[in-house]
Amino acid sequence: MEQDIYLDVYFSFNFLMDFFVLFLTGIIIKNNKKIYRTIVSAIIGATYATIVMITEGMEIYQKSIGIFQKGIGEDLTKPLKIVLTYVVIVYVMELIAYGKYNAVTMTRNMIIIYIITFILSGAVNAYYCENRVDGINVTKTILLVFFIEIFLVVLVKRSQKDVSITSLYQVTLLVDGNRINVIGLADTGNSLTEPITGKPVSVIQAEELKKIPDKILLIPYNSVGKERGLMRAFVADNMIVNGRTVEKPIIGIHKGSFGGNNRYQLILHPKILKGE
Repeated sequence: MEQDIYLDVYFSFNFLMDFFVLFLTGIIIKNNKKIYRTIVSAIIGATYATIVMITEGMEIYQKSIGIFQKGIGEDLTKPLKIVLTYVVIVYVMELIAYGKYNAVTMTRNMIIIYIITFILSGAVNAYYCENRVDGINVTKTILLVFFIEIFLVVLVKRSQKDVSITSLYQVTLLVDGNRINVIGLADTGNSLTEPITGKPVSVIQAEELKKIPDKILLIPYNSVGKERGLMRAFVADNMIVNGRTVEKPIIGIHKGSFGGNNRYQLILHPKILKGE
């Protein structure tokens, strides 16, 4: 059975699929603020899929009219195409959508992308099998994918609310050429920001610093039993948390201990984890 394929429809469908997958992955890994990066990444994925479809269609046509000649390297084409499709392109799309992480985190994100793609593709294939006699309806398929996406987003959001807000992360600070490794507490109650720039402020125990940096900021804050206090702070060279590098983060200095059996030495601003 022959079926007409329109390039604009094929591109649009792949764009929506890729966008949905990347958007949901961004929610799961808490990195989806810059939506334009997700759009650009989805365009790249859809463009690649369209190019592959065109080249495969040309090969099928050439074989059907008997002018296709097998090249010397054709046996290598399939494995190379698999690597390009499932590793290289996915990596590039992830890099554009979310930025660069360490190898472990990048691999984890790719696995999440594969899982979501598998779920959506399974739903589309099931719908196609049910409607293969009359042909697949693009509008209904897009709506199906959209509603599945909404369901998954709601499911993920609800599950994230059930996760403890006291998540701990390995944090590395670079301060005046010194590397400081500490455990950071993700505190959703930390709303401390630098008043002029509005940048989020994380707070570290003073004893973790080998020396207090020369350039000190004074940041106003309110706390229980003390209103309108001033906290000393400084701008670090960078901070690595959850596999992501934050350039020039503002770090407040806490003179005492945070408690909690010293399980953590730094309180992270929630916006840092969101990539804001």
